[in-house]
Amino acid sequence: MKWRELAAVAAAAAVGGAAATVATHLLLSHSSASAPVSPSPSRPDTSAVTLHTQPLPGSAPAPVQEGAQAALAPSSFLRGKVIVVTGASSGIGREIALMCAEYGARVIGLDVTEKPLEGGRPTVEEFAHRHSPTETTCGTMDKDVVAGYSSGTCGEVVFVCGDTTRAEDCAAAVAMAVEKWGRLDVWVNNAAIGSTVSGRLTELSEDEWRRVLEVDVTGYMLGTRAAVRQFLCQEVVTSTMARGDDASGDGPRVGLRGRVINIGSQHGMVACPGDLAYGVGKAAAVYMARQVAVDYATEGIACNAISPGKVLTGHDTDHRPYSLARTPCTRLGVPRDIAAAVLFLCSPLASEYLTGSNLVVDGGWMAY
Repeated sequence: MKWRELAAVAAAAAVGGAAATVATHLLLSHSSASAPVSPSPSRPDTSAVTLHTQPLPGSAPAPVQEGAQAALAPSSFLRGKVIVVTGASSGIGREIALMCAEYGARVIGLDVTEKPLEGGRPTVEEFAHRHSPTETTCGTMDKDVVAGYSSGTCGEVVFVCGDTTRAEDCAAAVAMAVEKWGRLDVWVNNAAIGSTVSGRLTELSEDEWRRVLEVDVTGYMLGTRAAVRQFLCQEVVTSTMARGDDASGDGPRVGLRGRVINIGSQHGMVACPGDLAYGVGKAAAVYMARQVAVDYATEGIACNAISPGKVLTGHDTDHRPYSLARTPCTRLGVPRDIAAAVLFLCSPLASEYLTGSNLVVDGGWMAY
């Protein structure tokens, strides 16, 4: 199986220590992967992974440092973090990928298509557009067209075509992150679907039930499993946010090997009228976060969920007047509201003590 992903790429020297902004056009050819990739010098053979990129002068990865000492400037808040976002071509997932990159992360956007459901530019092109490239070049490299830009302020976005319901695609995305950047810090499960026909119990077919839950539950499990297997091979990144229970600051340092964030929904907590499969899938996303948090907390892995309320993605079909009347806030949500919550959970401000939680971002819907 081959993955082809289109992106704009540019190389520019980092200015004043700021990370260079890049979006890379590369070709990844891979075979099915089941074992985690070790970031150590003795990592397994990765000859199946071929990256076509250009080195970035002065843009060596900055050391990862958690805690209050981390800079809060947008371009450095997530600097050095390596994040995979599933369903990153459209809606909420698209904005999560864009915002994390804006704040300095290296992001792999995993999706079955590069085309946004709501229309507009693909995620990588949108990232380039938002940062007003000052230089654009085109050329060829191994028969691939390369377009580049640099703003010298942010992170990196790479699109990968893959299906979260295939274990080998999830594992290959992890392998790519480790091969390209040395580790994986965060896996964001976002790719999900709803029923395309009436989802009421008495009209719901077995095929439709399986189709929805294959993406919304199995996809989350496969992605989480691939990420956690890799996390267990990595060193703990120490945190300065907490030092055990010693208020003097002399207690043991603690930290994380990695994080998983599951995007759920208010409809995982209250009924989703007419769509049983979707509601069950979103409830499973929250439960899965709690289960993984409990099972792996002692091994330096945090897992949390975020449950959005009504979010206007551009491809939503809900009745907006009802949703607005149902939401205490004076507006409905936008993808950036949810992306900001993800940014927080990826950041040094969220310590290992924050795990097993469900962060509800719904304008007060569930409080009403």
